[in-house]
Amino acid sequence: MAEYVTLTDAHIEIGDVILAEEGTSVAIAVSAEAPSIGVFGQRNVKVFPDGPQSWTFEVEGVLSETTNGASLFAMIGTEVPVKVRASSAAVSEANPSYEGSIVVTEYTPLTGEHGAMRLFSLSGIGSTNLERITTAA
Repeated sequence: MAEYVTLTDAHIEIGDVILAEEGTSVAIAVSAEAPSIGVFGQRNVKVFPDGPQSWTFEVEGVLSETTNGASLFAMIGTEVPVKVRASSAAVSEANPSYEGSIVVTEYTPLTGEHGAMRLFSLSGIGSTNLERITTAA
């Protein structure tokens, strides 16, 4: 029987920042370029690399300027490691950790509506292959 997970306490690490309670949404999108198909007599045929060719990372949440604001701001344009899993429970086959490094391409430190919580968003593109870890280190 399939086991479904509701994201209520996702574990999100970006560099040295752990968003234990601040994250409200997280997304990792992975894609691979299809190999070139040649015709008879051609020798230059692309093959799939070892792992995904490209992936992106996005996170949104409630910003505590005094806790994480300076650290997140300093990440713009830099390469940082990320680790994400659906639950804060231990890494396992049912709760894998998706890990890799990104270059932070966009950071929005302030967004929201009147009377609402101050939100932030951060996104980046993968600079290493994304790994799916199922055993604790």
